[in-house]
Amino acid sequence: MDPITAFQVAASVITFVEFGRNILTEAREVYQSPSGTPSKVAQLGQVAKDLAAAGDSVSESLIKSAPNSSAASDEKLLRLCGECNTIKNDSVSVAFKTIWSQSKIDELDQQLRRIQSEMTMAVLMSLWERETVEGKSQKQYLERIEASINQTNNRLDNVMHDLIQTSYGNTPEELFQQDIIDSLWFSSIESRDRSIPDPYKSTYNWIFSEYSDTKFVEWLRGSDDPLYWITGKAGSGKSTLMKYIVHHASTIAHLGHWAGKSPILFIYFYFWEATTQPLQYTQEGLLRTLLWQSFKTRPELIPVVTPHRWTAKFALHGLGGSSPEWTLDELEETFRNLASLNGSSFNLTMFIDGLDEFDGEPEALVGWVKRAVEKFGIKVCVGSRPWTAFADGFEQHPSLTMQHRTASDIEAYVDGHFNTSPAFKQWQAISVKETEKLRQQFLIKADGVFLWVYVVVKDLMSALAKGKSLKELHAILDALPVDVIKMYTKIYENLDPNEAATASRYLAVRLASAISLTTDVLWSIEEKSTAPPHDPYESDLRDGIIERRLDSSTRGMLELSRGYIEFHHRSVREWLLLDDVSQLMESRLPTDFNATLLLLQEHIRGLSYYGSSRWDYFWPFMAEGVVESFWAAIAIAFQYANMASGSAAVTQSMICMLDRFQHVLDEKAKLIVEARFRSKIEKPDPWMLRKAAGDNELNPQTRPPPQSSQSIFSPFSKLYSSSQRLMQRMKNTKAQEHHTAYQWFFSQDDNFRITAEDSFVGVAAQYAVVPYVMAKIKENKQLVKQRDDQRSLLHNAIFGFRMYRECWFYFKDVEDEDGSYYPRLELVKGLLDAGAATKGHIHLPKAGPVYQVPEDFDYVDVIQSLPKDAREATGPEEYWNEVIRLLQKKKRWEFGHRKNQSTT
Repeated sequence: MDPITAFQVAASVITFVEFGRNILTEAREVYQSPSGTPSKVAQLGQVAKDLAAAGDSVSESLIKSAPNSSAASDEKLLRLCGECNTIKNDSVSVAFKTIWSQSKIDELDQQLRRIQSEMTMAVLMSLWERETVEGKSQKQYLERIEASINQTNNRLDNVMHDLIQTSYGNTPEELFQQDIIDSLWFSSIESRDRSIPDPYKSTYNWIFSEYSDTKFVEWLRGSDDPLYWITGKAGSGKSTLMKYIVHHASTIAHLGHWAGKSPILFIYFYFWEATTQPLQYTQEGLLRTLLWQSFKTRPELIPVVTPHRWTAKFALHGLGGSSPEWTLDELEETFRNLASLNGSSFNLTMFIDGLDEFDGEPEALVGWVKRAVEKFGIKVCVGSRPWTAFADGFEQHPSLTMQHRTASDIEAYVDGHFNTSPAFKQWQAISVKETEKLRQQFLIKADGVFLWVYVVVKDLMSALAKGKSLKELHAILDALPVDVIKMYTKIYENLDPNEAATASRYLAVRLASAISLTTDVLWSIEEKSTAPPHDPYESDLRDGIIERRLDSSTRGMLELSRGYIEFHHRSVREWLLLDDVSQLMESRLPTDFNATLLLLQEHIRGLSYYGSSRWDYFWPFMAEGVVESFWAAIAIAFQYANMASGSAAVTQSMICMLDRFQHVLDEKAKLIVEARFRSKIEKPDPWMLRKAAGDNELNPQTRPPPQSSQSIFSPFSKLYSSSQRLMQRMKNTKAQEHHTAYQWFFSQDDNFRITAEDSFVGVAAQYAVVPYVMAKIKENKQLVKQRDDQRSLLHNAIFGFRMYRECWFYFKDVEDEDGSYYPRLELVKGLLDAGAATKGHIHLPKAGPVYQVPEDFDYVDVIQSLPKDAREATGPEEYWNEVIRLLQKKKRWEFGHRKNQSTT
């Protein structure tokens, strides 16, 4: 038999074996069940049909090959084909009768395994015999096979290239590059750069003076030392200077002298602690940002710097769904690959600010910077407070200390504001001497700390506008501490009652906000009406009003930055977290005020109002963003619900809001399922099909124009196929109590949850929203009971939300703080006390031997068999030890209860 024919026969048999084993798996499940469910039998029938088709393919191979078969290996191949036909009939009988014994099923399974093994040997024998009989080498046959494969691949590549270029105007390589670049991006990747205020006019220009003793220009132009350190007190203007340098044209111009003819790769990052986004103060965020900037500037580096990801993307033709999540190890390896090209492909320069805001050990970050400098020769400028770890690591390198350099800048800033104040000019006309005395007192007390100057100028300008006298201004200035934290307290205490109440409200809402706080959200909270979307004119007006309110009440502690309300400096957040400050602010607020409850209410209202339009916007660009946004909304709401502690009235309000939230989610899920996942696959382009088939006589000029609505990716998209299955699963699910006809819970993990039902209360249990879950159990005690096809509330409470696809949850750091698992333990105890069983069906993704356990399983045994990483995803060992203790205590009670019942 021709070896290629032998391969074809083998392929048919191997396909048959796979279908055969599938049908036996289905039959085994039907046999083991008390009574075959209609859905199981239907599924078994479909697999049987597939098996019959595969068997027919084997028969065809048998008929075609039989006349030309004479060698021993040919006889073996034909014998195996014959066995397949026999098994086909037996297996189909199993499928439709479902009455055979377990031993018969196992016998067929073993027979299929043997056929699969023997087929491999038969093909090898065929190759060897053909070489012996006809003198043809294996190499010739393999070359023929390889040539055929390459020809087919080339045709497919050409078709794909034409399809993509016609639809998008880009080459496949460019699309793959952009996909990898996009996979590094995160929503706040440029937030810190935007939020740092631009320097006041004419300030900071001393940094580029060639005669300055800072020697910064000398360092840019080619100093022998590749590291420069910018340090200074908190609030001295380090970040503002760093941003000024990063975006100033002189920086690249001076670096050009150092780089010579070699291109410059310029990248930068600001660590920022006063944010809700972990990627802005972690090593992962640092690496993703630096690589994102590098690849945006030099996309041709991607195949060299990240070869594994590029090869996978290119081999799959970019059609395998979204790129996988980056791991820290992969990011580090990719950065090392990039750094290794320094000096050959480009000259790499990095500017990294806020090292003291890094969420990790300072020594580790210092070590990373020094390795980049010493091992790869990268030119690095860093900025930080003068902590011991940074001083030890950097003080031997060129540096500057901010508070020693900013006297002239502070003077320019103060004069600029005083000279534009009509009230100050009036006092200046009355008494030049007294106004100059006030000015000098201000400059001396500033001591080079720009943050202090910024806040105090705001306070003095407000006092001047109210008609305060020079004597009163002197008293205000005298009373303000030099220490920034104490200064905030003093300014706050000096506010009039109305201003203090407004400032307290704004500061509390910003502190409680789990995500970036927009002016639209603050406006809606203040005005008790939702801001209409997509109206730039009205949006600008609202921004202006909010900015004036922030300025007049918080005296610069909060500021508006491109539509977002931000702390002016991280020290404001540090001040707000002090116990005495919290008590002071609470005293200025109404007793029923709860910032997190307001944010929860606005989040739900905003989702209801904006939801469909926001998803309409996301859908054309990234289909998976719809589901990701959906689960992000869930995570945010439950985060606020957990934070909304307080009186019984607050708890009751939170419960009512979450009930409303369930209805909103049901509405949005229906929208997604009906309007998004039911998009049909367009018919393939006939012209392209002919080209793929090898018709080289086609004239490109005769090709009809593609339809604008056609999506070339839809037939291949993993999302499409999974969403179709999901839609069908949702459609077939009956509405039950606390459930809906559109079971959006199934989308929580695409590779798993389509087989395990859940409920809104169940997802609330994942996030350990104790008051809500216990209130719902009080309403309906049946909720604690276990159902075979649904995860129980206890299951949700024990294992939490971290077991499921992490990228669909907005908060990676929820429950990371010490003791934060206590609410989860409280919920576990409450559920056990309410009657939850210590055994149940287990539905866990990526959890080793207990991936899914169809029968009741002891939770203690499951926990103890979980892989270490799966346990750590939910909580520390102390958490699991306490869960096991609670479960064992309940088991002892159950045992004693059963014993008492048996004796009575």
